[in-house]
Amino acid sequence: MLRRSDLEATAPIEAQGSTFSFPDFPVPARVIPPFEWAVELLAAVLATPLPSDTTVTNFRYGARVTFPFRCESHSAFWREVIGKAGHVAAITTNYDILIERGLRHRRMKRVFGPGCYYGGIPKPQLLRGTQLPWAYQGNHIELEGEVPVYKLHGSLNWSRGRDGLELFQDLRPAFRRRGDAAIIPPVPEKEIPAWLQPVWNSAEEDLAGAADWIVCGYSLPSYDVAITDLLRRAAVAGNLKRILILDPHASDICRRYSPIAQNVQVMALEGLPEGIDTLHTLL
Repeated sequence: MLRRSDLEATAPIEAQGSTFSFPDFPVPARVIPPFEWAVELLAAVLATPLPSDTTVTNFRYGARVTFPFRCESHSAFWREVIGKAGHVAAITTNYDILIERGLRHRRMKRVFGPGCYYGGIPKPQLLRGTQLPWAYQGNHIELEGEVPVYKLHGSLNWSRGRDGLELFQDLRPAFRRRGDAAIIPPVPEKEIPAWLQPVWNSAEEDLAGAADWIVCGYSLPSYDVAITDLLRRAAVAGNLKRILILDPHASDICRRYSPIAQNVQVMALEGLPEGIDTLHTLL
């Protein structure tokens, strides 16, 4: 994991490194690429569609908010949680759009889908884009569901524009203009930029009002100090009663969550889909 000090030291290392002639031009023997290149590569890899999302005419833009993500374990989880809870909010550190595709962009009548919207972002939330990457003008859909989705580290379908965030139906920001997706790079000293602060503030309010936290796939790594502080502040509100950890290594992860909230039950469940049956009995 790169620290800010590592990034600041990149230029001197490149300048002072040993060189060789090619053929008679000094070239640094050790060249550290700019960190932005790593972020661009990460975004492009994560944004590349799965085979089930690809289309004959447009490979890169196959993964779209309007296309449902067909995963039985994900669907079973959302059905269980939404069917039992009075209010549901999804808080994620992931950059992908799997949650949006699982909940759907609007409420569905014939199939499961309560619909979602981006928590902390002003409405109406109009997502631009068509299946043709060069023809995204004038074709919008609106996120108008009932479940807020808080993306704490940004999203691959967001891009920062002059008037705020631009929201897209697909993941084109990860590919265009050398990659301009609005995401926070994964570095330990992660500072919350001003454009993401409303998302964090709204997520904290929802966490503070919840009696149950259900954690799937987030191990609370020690370097993620900002999220640890967020959870600790939300737990202080006093409404939290239980933290349910769904993960194959839930027993180890529970030890990291226990210090966050005093007098709160932290329970280890199996991962998805095995843990859904236990979740059914607890909710």
